[in-house]
Amino acid sequence: MSPIHSNNRSFEVVCLYSTGLILVPWAAGWCLRQYLLRKHTVVKELQRSGKARPDDKRIKGTAVICGGSISGLWTARVCADHFEDVLIIEPDGLGEPSADESDDDVQPNKVLEPVRKRVLQYVSAHVFQSINLIALRHFFPRVEQEVVERGGLILPFGGYVHTNYGIIHKIPRSLMSSLNITGTTFITRHGYESILRQFVLDSSPRIRCMTGSVSGLSSDSSDPRNISGVTVRKARTDGSDDDSETQNIPAVFVADCTGIAQAGLKWIKRLHDISGQENNKGTLDGIRTSYDIDSRFVTYRFFVPEDTWTVLDSLIPMSLDKTGVLYAFIPQTGIDNRYFIINRLEGHRIEIACGGWGNPQIPENIKELEDYFRDFARKADLPAWIFPLAEELVKIEKYTCKIAKIPRMSYIRYHDAPSLPRNFIAVGDAMMNTNPIFGQGCGKALIGAIVLDSVLRATATESFESIDIGKKYFETHKEKLDEAWNGTKSIDYGFSTTIPASGETLATEAANAKLSDLVLQLCAEDAKVDATLWYIRSFLAPTTDVLSPMILAKIFVVWLKRVLGIGKIANIANAARHSRSL
Repeated sequence: MSPIHSNNRSFEVVCLYSTGLILVPWAAGWCLRQYLLRKHTVVKELQRSGKARPDDKRIKGTAVICGGSISGLWTARVCADHFEDVLIIEPDGLGEPSADESDDDVQPNKVLEPVRKRVLQYVSAHVFQSINLIALRHFFPRVEQEVVERGGLILPFGGYVHTNYGIIHKIPRSLMSSLNITGTTFITRHGYESILRQFVLDSSPRIRCMTGSVSGLSSDSSDPRNISGVTVRKARTDGSDDDSETQNIPAVFVADCTGIAQAGLKWIKRLHDISGQENNKGTLDGIRTSYDIDSRFVTYRFFVPEDTWTVLDSLIPMSLDKTGVLYAFIPQTGIDNRYFIINRLEGHRIEIACGGWGNPQIPENIKELEDYFRDFARKADLPAWIFPLAEELVKIEKYTCKIAKIPRMSYIRYHDAPSLPRNFIAVGDAMMNTNPIFGQGCGKALIGAIVLDSVLRATATESFESIDIGKKYFETHKEKLDEAWNGTKSIDYGFSTTIPASGETLATEAANAKLSDLVLQLCAEDAKVDATLWYIRSFLAPTTDVLSPMILAKIFVVWLKRVLGIGKIANIANAARHSRSL
């Protein structure tokens, strides 16, 4: 063999070896992330959802959905693809809620808004994470037109969430386009729920509705772990429950979608009493954990006249007609405990919501609103346009004011229960109620429904009666949403006023709280890390993405700068830490 041929052969071997050194780790990393994406998100399952079983393969009997709000509507839509019959039982009924001002302090003119007394923020603005829009488009192709017709907006996310460290979640449009994420829905909870209700009820003739409240479960005498029906209290004409008139409705499957009432756990405990499973009842007492952030908030909604709308539009750097959130501020622990959000609502309305952790100072009447922003500016660098905006808003005659307390955060760890009915699940807030400031409630409801779809899709019709659907659902749900609880809890525990869960102290989450604070600072400095965190909080990426070697190295650099006191942001963080220690 000539020296030339020998050299060429050696060169080819080196190239192949070098290529292998690059491609093998890359391929292994890609496969690992695909596995984690499937395990910790519903991105893949969502793509497979929405296909109905053939009529001869449907599960016989009625799937009862206890609650007709967002989690109940999504669950009903999924169940309509698998069951012969779907019944939604909702205390408020599934018609359009009536207008009422009884829950609001209206000054000085009567302003009527739709009310659902069981939903705390029914007429408030919501920023629905992109996964909600992806799902809506997947199931209901006409949804964007309906959102626009109702005065809602579909816009790119980002640029309005401010912290003491700077702006976070300023997601470049190029990154959103690469994931086929073309926007986020900006609309009130009332608007979103009305759209979803319309599309779900029109999607299948198998979905029925009933006005009433589920008060209990019944089980087979031969198999206590198999729910055979639900007990329903019918509603009186005035909307209240009639305890004297109850009805037992047969069911082959039951979904608790009762929201923060989390009624399902009470039903199961009562079922254990009736069926003689007292030992199992005792084990259920330890699966619910809760803590209290001691929070209250006030919401002002201003009904803006046309001429004032034009004035307001001239005061701000964005267009009111093309903006969902004008400004949002989330505090850094140790510097402040208050947040506020300014939203544009459909129907020529502007909303200001003020709240926080630890019984925060809030503007309890309209006269305090301007002073509130001036005081807030002592601890945060607010833009100058907020002050004239507030000055104009307080002149508006028609507005509503509502003060409320946020209930305890709670998580029922059904996956830890030793014995549950095999055909029972809980969806959304009925299982996990997190701090609403993080805006994950509707995303959790959707994810629960998609998890259910994946479990049912893997279950053959003839196997349904023998498969533990609940166990599979709760185990899968834990992998998808456990970090939604852990991630928000660590931030809440960073505030010294939080009342921790039984058996815990604030120190329980001290390390995670510090890590969350470091990541928050890094998001304000690094666009790629910021995008990574946004994808995770939007349920579009696994939480393990934040543990990549590159991000961990950047977190270490931020921590080191704090230790050494390098940079303005490090000084802010150290001052906050010193304030917390005092």
